[in-house]
Amino acid sequence: MVKDTLREIKKRKLQFFAILLITALGVGFFIGIRVTGFDMRKTADLYMDEADVLDIQIMNSLGIDDAMVEEIDTIVQEQANKVYWSTVYANSSASGFDGVINLYDINAATLKDITLTEGRLPSAPNEAFVDSLLISAYKLKIGDTISIKANDVFEASELTIVGAGNSALYLNKSRGYTNMGSGEVQAYVYAQDLTLKNDVIPTIRYSLSEDKDVDDVLVKLNKHKDELTQARFDRLIQPEIDKLKDAEAEIAANKVTFNQEMIKQENQLKAAENSLAVAHTKLSDGLTALTLDIPTSGTLDERLAMVEASYTTIKTMLETSIKDLKARIAEVQLPELKVELEKELAIREGELNETSVKYSSGIASLRAGINEYNQGVKDLEAGKAALASAKVSFAEEISKAEAEVAAAYKKIENADLGSLYIYERKDAIIGYTDFYNDSERIEAIGNIFPLIFFGVSILITLSTMSQMVDESRSQLGVYKALGYSSFRASLKYVSFAFIGWLVGVLIGIFMGFYLLPNIIYNAYRIMYETPELESAIVLSYLWLPLVVSFVASVGVAYFKAMRVSKEQAANLLRPPLPKSGQRIFLERIPLVWNHLSFLYKVSLRNLFRNKVRFFMTVIGIAGCTGLLITGFGISHSINSIIDIQFEEIFIYDGMISYTNNEDLDASLYDTYIDIYSENVQIEDTPVTMFVSDDLLELNNYFKMNDINSDDFKFKEDEVIISEKLAEVHNLDINDKMSVKINKLNYEFTVSKIIKNHAGHYLIMDKDIYTTTTNDTYSQNVRFINGANLDNDTKTLIMEDDNVLNVTLLGAMETTFKEQMGNFDIIIIVVIGAAILLEVIVLANLISMNISERKKELATLKVLGFYPRELSTYILRENIIMTFISLIVGVGFGYFLHLFVTKTAEIDMVMFNRNLNLSSIIYSMIFTVIVSLVINLIMSRRADKVNMNEALKTFDA
Repeated sequence: MVKDTLREIKKRKLQFFAILLITALGVGFFIGIRVTGFDMRKTADLYMDEADVLDIQIMNSLGIDDAMVEEIDTIVQEQANKVYWSTVYANSSASGFDGVINLYDINAATLKDITLTEGRLPSAPNEAFVDSLLISAYKLKIGDTISIKANDVFEASELTIVGAGNSALYLNKSRGYTNMGSGEVQAYVYAQDLTLKNDVIPTIRYSLSEDKDVDDVLVKLNKHKDELTQARFDRLIQPEIDKLKDAEAEIAANKVTFNQEMIKQENQLKAAENSLAVAHTKLSDGLTALTLDIPTSGTLDERLAMVEASYTTIKTMLETSIKDLKARIAEVQLPELKVELEKELAIREGELNETSVKYSSGIASLRAGINEYNQGVKDLEAGKAALASAKVSFAEEISKAEAEVAAAYKKIENADLGSLYIYERKDAIIGYTDFYNDSERIEAIGNIFPLIFFGVSILITLSTMSQMVDESRSQLGVYKALGYSSFRASLKYVSFAFIGWLVGVLIGIFMGFYLLPNIIYNAYRIMYETPELESAIVLSYLWLPLVVSFVASVGVAYFKAMRVSKEQAANLLRPPLPKSGQRIFLERIPLVWNHLSFLYKVSLRNLFRNKVRFFMTVIGIAGCTGLLITGFGISHSINSIIDIQFEEIFIYDGMISYTNNEDLDASLYDTYIDIYSENVQIEDTPVTMFVSDDLLELNNYFKMNDINSDDFKFKEDEVIISEKLAEVHNLDINDKMSVKINKLNYEFTVSKIIKNHAGHYLIMDKDIYTTTTNDTYSQNVRFINGANLDNDTKTLIMEDDNVLNVTLLGAMETTFKEQMGNFDIIIIVVIGAAILLEVIVLANLISMNISERKKELATLKVLGFYPRELSTYILRENIIMTFISLIVGVGFGYFLHLFVTKTAEIDMVMFNRNLNLSSIIYSMIFTVIVSLVINLIMSRRADKVNMNEALKTFDA
């Protein structure tokens, strides 16, 4: 039996290798693509364990103080490692580098991050260890300097490069994202003894002892999260509360002081008022005296005027009387009368003198007193007015001060308490989560491919076993006639499939656990900085493909062999009855059938009557076409977004980040637009926000085409989000979304969703931003366009002290292309699998077809068919089935491409999900070419059919 099985393997080596290879491919792909993700995660975990950088990292949006460190130490029961770091602007005149970096102060904790590959470690102040990527990208060398701009954590400094290498904090070659510059961190730098601006700690880390479980510690920390945050906020805000209390005490003291002063001023005014009343009485009495105690009315000035008028009248009367007396004296001749008149004249002159003296001095005195009195009244009224005005002003000032204090208390009450961010290792290390996500994407992609191979494996085994059993019925009859049981008689065929399966499984295990994972992993290492892959046989990934592949090959063989071997030995020793002829569907359409030649009719009958072979071919070649469409389609989906993003959406040439645009020199570029840009968050997704006072003009630099059209219709109240962001958070038009801007949450309504493939964007009009946030609109980014923008121009722009960073679009495009390059290996694997699948299917199909129809082919040769005609006769069926398979394959490829595209997408990127026509055409052409080549190679076997052997008759 064993020898017979080995002879059968030698005789049917092509079918044997078909079962072997399809099993190897199915098992290899099923294990390989899935276990790659497991191995990647295992490798990353071992790498991090060996590096021992951190188990938990804690950050607080309000910073961490020593008291918080002590509180957290008590909870964790470990001692924290303080890490001083910040994202800063940096440049190097030696290389033209200018960008945003993560800067770390070297201490016992951060020193563990570093792996030195060049130079030495920093040992003196302001010596620096820099990112090896920065060295290679900008041709920096040991001894060059890097200028650091001051920020909230570090003072400005000049760093000297003494070493370069890698940091365990960065698992991939992306250095993270920020709200500074272009939004992307370009490198990291570790420096010795940097000058700190304050004692606020940006980050603390914990490397836990082996007896502690990270998850348990995280649970404890999260339990006390609110308590820690509140305590930190209370300590931070206490000085402000003390200031407010001091302000309240000052307000109260000012009230007391003011009230005391007001009482004093009011008493002084009352005393002045009393003094004026006494003066008024005296002046009134004086006036009354001058009016000979004749009462008068009116004001003092009016009464004085009356006194003056009376004085004038009396004086005039006396003067007239004196004049008259003088005239009479001059006329009187009598001495006695003249003497009497002169005496009267003297009396009158005396009265006039007395009256003049009396009135002149009295009136002058009264006038001075009244003037003084009037001035006193004015001063009194002015004092009263000033006092009233002071009361109003003081009340307003006190009210304003009290309102400011109340507003400050309200602001404290509504203030952001801060957010305590507790990260485990995978979230703290840049690229760690991406690495895990990539590993899971590979697994997801690997779920579909093996199904194709296992499906074809079932059909190949079924067709191979059917042919073997049908051709060896008489041998089965002999075995049964010799006393073999049905099971033992069928072992030959089961062993045939089992040996092929076993060898295929062994090859598949090697390919799945070692070959494929290393190929895929090494391709992904283009974007990651990780050690060699930790490959191992993982039994949990092995049992399912073993069972499925065993059923698909050995199980099918056992089913087919047992089904035949259960027949009676006498029946098996007789030749099988020929299958009854059946009409195919085309025969029922005379208009088509009657116009076909005889050979085409024969080919079509043979094509559709052998259903197993037909479905094996269709599924196999359709799977091949689908895989090719997926491979070429993914290539287009990835590569096309680079052109779309950097030529059709980003239509600016550069981007300038600045602090003040009033003095920026715009002569170095042709056109520009200024906007406000900020990195915000929608839930946990980092989003770049653009705010513009002219969205229509911004559309000339950043294309904002609606996802359902190719135009941008402008409205003043637009809140625009990018398509991938809408998909990630399941947002649609008119949906509300919460956006975290500067640590505060605001609600916006989505009004438009635009096409975009790289990054997440939130774009809005200035009025909406200022109205919603109550914040001022302050521009900080300038998009520029110019024909001659290069690194020299960039250097000139950076000479402006107001400029923080300059990013040229070409550099961004190059970086993005490098990031997308790691998907090429998936494309190569998919295309390679497709070719192997088609080769196996066609080679096995043609081999079985020729083997089954030896008598028919021998008859045709006897009838005079030339070798070419004979080959055409055989190939015609295969070519027809190939074209039928192409139709099925296009449909399968469309859905497979969509599935793989969505699965392979990373969080910040949306691939072009449209399947372009060229991918379909290339795949169909490729499939047809492979089919023709295999058919031409295998068709030579038809001419080698031994006519004598094939035309022997079976004597029943």
